[in-house]
Amino acid sequence: MAIEPAARVSTESNPKESLILALLAGVQFVNILDFMMVMPLGPMFAAGLGMPLSRVPVVAASYTIAAGISGFLGAFFLDRFDRKPALLTCLVGLSVGTALGGFAPNVPMLLAARVIAGAFGGPATSLSLAIVSDTVPAERRGVAIGKVMTAFSVASVFGVPTGLYLAALGGYRLPFFAVGALGAAIAFGVAFVLPSFRGHLAPLEVDTTAMPVANEASGGNVYREAPKRPAPPTFRSLARPRVFGGLGLVALVCIAAFVLIPSIASYLTANLHVPPKRLGVLYMFGGLASFGGTLLGGRLVDRLGAGIVGGVATATVATAVVLGFYENPPILPPWGIFVVFMLGNSFRNVSLSTVQSKIPAAFERARYGSLQSCVQHLASGFAGLLAAKILTENENHELVGIPTVATVSIALSVVVVPWMFFLARAVETPKAPLTASQ
Repeated sequence: MAIEPAARVSTESNPKESLILALLAGVQFVNILDFMMVMPLGPMFAAGLGMPLSRVPVVAASYTIAAGISGFLGAFFLDRFDRKPALLTCLVGLSVGTALGGFAPNVPMLLAARVIAGAFGGPATSLSLAIVSDTVPAERRGVAIGKVMTAFSVASVFGVPTGLYLAALGGYRLPFFAVGALGAAIAFGVAFVLPSFRGHLAPLEVDTTAMPVANEASGGNVYREAPKRPAPPTFRSLARPRVFGGLGLVALVCIAAFVLIPSIASYLTANLHVPPKRLGVLYMFGGLASFGGTLLGGRLVDRLGAGIVGGVATATVATAVVLGFYENPPILPPWGIFVVFMLGNSFRNVSLSTVQSKIPAAFERARYGSLQSCVQHLASGFAGLLAAKILTENENHELVGIPTVATVSIALSVVVVPWMFFLARAVETPKAPLTASQ
């Protein structure tokens, strides 16, 4: 069979692509909201189930740990299946696990429900990003990933406040049922709208060492084509320096961010004496900044490169930490801390996701994404434990040790800047495509 010239890469999206990205953003919204809503609902289900407030972080951690473990296990088999049924299975499992949290009559059952939700939610994220990479060419992938990642901002601005409103109307169980129902609706769309994605199952391998075979009838040459072979069920193809560099960068970014993020609300209320009722407004401002930054960041990444945008974004986050967490009162006002911190993080996350999307070959994207999800969740959990070791509480119930935590975040950010720049340079340099035999 003659080898046809490569098709010209489209520089513009199309309605089908936009619909796919909208569905994937919906999947991400349900997944992120499912995780984010647990902490603000904590005091409510703690009272309803007779659980001490000190156990609320355990409920949140059960989701994260399950997502990390399932991400690791998924790396062994997710690339063996059509991405559509795999994503549909994860979304149904996530929806069922979330709804079970609303039915839980006691703490052990609630923990079990959150483990189920996390076990399916972790692979759902990696599959969604793998589909983005399958659908959108590298030249436009930053914008596409930025659109899908706006789900985080929408969950912050609208999802969490809506969940709290539903809890005020019908109790803490109602938000679990609502998110489960929303997940079922998105699953319906995935089942009937999302096309199949099977191209990664048998990557094309061209025998470039074979001599051309003369074809007298056509007056030209026909090059032999190696048979299509499925990707090997091992990690041989992932044992490359840039893979370890990518996973290491994910770990660094997550630790730098989450060593501080879980304590921001407590720091604002306890140390800066921000009224708790104002936190919702601050999170809304931060979510809006994140929303705009995610969309703009995707365009800048495609134009300037992920290394430059990611480096500037990391410097912005570090600046927000310096101006917001060392002095009392801080140089930045509370709303400024939220806006600058969330804006910088949104730019950095788009840059990081774009770099990550260019590391694996098509047949290993879900496998790599699962490992990435595993590293992300476990690194975030480690960052929380590290912060808990550093922070203490004084007699005025103020957090002690915030400057130390801020210093850890800044020190890691200093390492992130060159790491992201050089990794972005490496993955953006054209090279021969990887095949399943490599």
